[in-house]
Amino acid sequence: ELLDDPELLETAKAEIHKGKSAVFAWQKAFTRQADSLASLSNELLAARATDMRDIGEQTLKTILGLETTSMELPENTILIAEDLTPSQTATLDREKVLGFCTVLGGASSHVAILARSLNIPAIAGIEARALDVENDTPIILNGTTGQAELNADEVRIAAVKKEQAALEAKRTEELALCQEDAVTTDGHNVMVVGNAGGLDEVEQSVTHGGEGIGLLRSEFLFQNRASAPTEEEQTEVYGAMAAALDNKPLVIRTLDV
Repeated sequence: ELLDDPELLETAKAEIHKGKSAVFAWQKAFTRQADSLASLSNELLAARATDMRDIGEQTLKTILGLETTSMELPENTILIAEDLTPSQTATLDREKVLGFCTVLGGASSHVAILARSLNIPAIAGIEARALDVENDTPIILNGTTGQAELNADEVRIAAVKKEQAALEAKRTEELALCQEDAVTTDGHNVMVVGNAGGLDEVEQSVTHGGEGIGLLRSEFLFQNRASAPTEEEQTEVYGAMAAALDNKPLVIRTLDV
């Protein structure tokens, strides 16, 4: 949807009419748009600057006829970077990358959302001095507490692996019971519903035993685009969610940005 912004396209066209190359025109257009987003006081909208730069770079490669390549990383990697684009995050090799930390970004960024959907432990907003950590430094990454522990010895690593195994066993046990009714000790049924901000989260809620969606954050439909979604677009998205819920309740919160 970011690419459909009339202002973005008009900026590129104007540069081409001045005799500039398509590559120059497009780079100027998306860079200007990204800088404009980054300057906004609304943190959620400002974070979209990374998305704009990512999409802009991907389009630039298409114009130049270049292939997009994923990062080549060794096994058991915990990646530390100033920032990651959504496309970089989506193409991380889950067989090799155990987790990542970024100096920039936040919990509401597309990178954070992708990390959660890919089940990759991640920390956004880590101290910039983390970029000075040397390659092959043993690191323990705790996505729950938002801490990265450097130079862990073998004893500490073994203890953490034991904790991981216990957590995985508990998760497996909980998943086996998640479709059961939630009942208090005195026999009262409790309805458990989810909080979602997209179709994928609705589907995850159902998979994990949710009995509906108690709060759907509808602003996701309005993000990363220059114009409001049409009635048809909204109907299609909400219809897909209703189908995934299979007659379970869906409570939609109106736009809140």
